[in-house]
Parts: sequence; structure tokens; C-alpha cells
Amino acid sequence: MVLPPRDFHSIGFYSIVTGLAVCWLIAYGLAIHRGFVDKRVGIPAAFVCANIAWEFMHSLVIQQDAELRPFYLAWALVDILILYQVLKWGNRDFPSMSRRAFRGMVAAIIAYAAALTLLMTYEFKDPIGLYDGAGLNILLSTSFILMLRSRGSSAGQSMYIALFKWAGTALGALNTIIVFPERRLLLFLFATVSILDFCYMTMLYRQIRREGANPWQFNRPPVPDTPVRKPVRPAVVPAG
Repeated sequence: MVLPPRDFHSIGFYSIVTGLAVCWLIAYGLAIHRGFVDKRVGIPAAFVCANIAWEFMHSLVIQQDAELRPFYLAWALVDILILYQVLKWGNRDFPSMSRRAFRGMVAAIIAYAAALTLLMTYEFKDPIGLYDGAGLNILLSTSFILMLRSRGSSAGQSMYIALFKWAGTALGALNTIIVFPERRLLLFLFATVSILDFCYMTMLYRQIRREGANPWQFNRPPVPDTPVRKPVRPAVVPAG
């Protein structure tokens, strides 16, 4: 059974929620910008599908505090633009799938995630979306790492996207510590996300350096599709 929160309707709680909402919106905005620059999806496609379902369910379907609905709805509206990029360029990460099959997969994931969100909310009595939201965050952090390794380049990605995504997560963890101190599972999930985020930022930083660019340059030139890998030294054949 989920225990009731402490001080749930405090000014502090909503101040931190506003801060994390701003961080996530900035991360989304930067991902959209980078996606248009590189013509690649800035947020992993599977996460976008699950996330847009989660946000629309929490903003329009699941009964909860009216004060939280605007935050969920704002994220959902931004996600519509990211979903457009997924439908336009997302199948480039799935070269073996036809465009029609890819769009079918997108629709299936959205439908499945919507049903799962609804069932988890009532099963765990969690209308705020703490547990399924933390699970989605782990999915995103893992997907970023897999996307970077799969592409072999920093296309669609930037250090600032990763940084603001982590900052939003850190503020969510702070709220959990203050308002839900007894929920140790949530704290464990947030710690897992932070570890994954730092691994991803380290990998992304090194990848951008290998591409000969400044990882902290805001408007990096478009990243080519060709993976950038370390040069391989030719084998030295001993003289016969």
C-alpha cells in the first residue's frame, strides 16, 4: 500500500515541481532543436511513445490534483512535436523496418503504455505517477546510452539535453526526499537514473570530442550519419 505524502500541498513542493518542469521543458526544447539540425530524433523513439501516453493519461484521464494537470499537459503538448520527429526520422534507427511497420510499432507502444499507465495508477494508488514516472526515467536514461552506441555518433544529442534532463530528475529526487521520505524504492530508482545519466554524459562527451567538436558548443554543426570511430592502426608485419 502506498503511504500518504507529507506536506503534499506545500509551496515548497510546487516550487520544486515548477523547477523540474522547466528543466524538462528545456531538455525537450533542446532535443527538438537538435533533431531539426541533424535530421535525427533527439529523444529515443520507444521512450517518446511511452512518455506521450503517460503524460496524456495523467493530464486528461487519471483523476488527480488540478494543480498538477497543467504540468503534465505542457509536457504532453511538447511531446507532440517530438512525436512528429519520431514519425519523420525515427525509422532511421530501425533500418530493417519499413516506414509503415515502424509507424505501426509506434501506435502499438502508445496504446500499450496508456493501458499500463492506467492499470499501474490504480493498482499502486499512485495518481501522481511517481513509480511509473521513475520507471520511464530509467527507460529514457538506458535508451540514451543504447541510442548513442547504436548510432556511433552524437547525431540528435547534446550535453545540454543530458544536463537539463539530469537536473529535472535531481529536483524530482529532492521532492521525494522532502515529501515522501519513507519511499525508499523511489529513492533507489532516482539513484539508478543518476548513475545512468552520468554514464551517458561521459560517453557523449567523449563521442563529441572524437568527432572533433566542442561538447559544450551550443550550435554544433550538423553531425554526419557516418559513425565516427577511433582510427585503427595498421598491423605491423615483421620483415621476412
